[in-house]
Amino acid sequence: ILVKFFDFNFLERQTSLEVNRGKNQALSLVISKKAAAEYFGESQSYLGKMVTLEGKKFNVIGVVKTMQGPQGFNADVIIPYTNMNVNQLENENGFQGRFQAIFWQNKKR
Repeated sequence: ILVKFFDFNFLERQTSLEVNRGKNQALSLVISKKAAAEYFGESQSYLGKMVTLEGKKFNVIGVVKTMQGPQGFNADVIIPYTNMNVNQLENENGFQGRFQAIFWQNKKR
């Protein structure tokens, strides 16, 4: 599980971190508190707020204190790979800048 592997300290999150996949639903992301405060300004809660990246709207489903993992991995935003357009990745013309893709599978309990 990604959260245990990276040991993120969630400050707030939806009860379920399931990725929205409906055609008319906003895409989802998890954001660091620092990035959320810079983007939205100080707030009691950032859940449900919308972030626009590359012209797409993303729903904040989780806020973490910091996002640091093994081998220097750090990020301000985590977007599920299923939310990204594969053509953007192949053509190198979408989300700009350096990024890493990490795959994980949720186990049903």
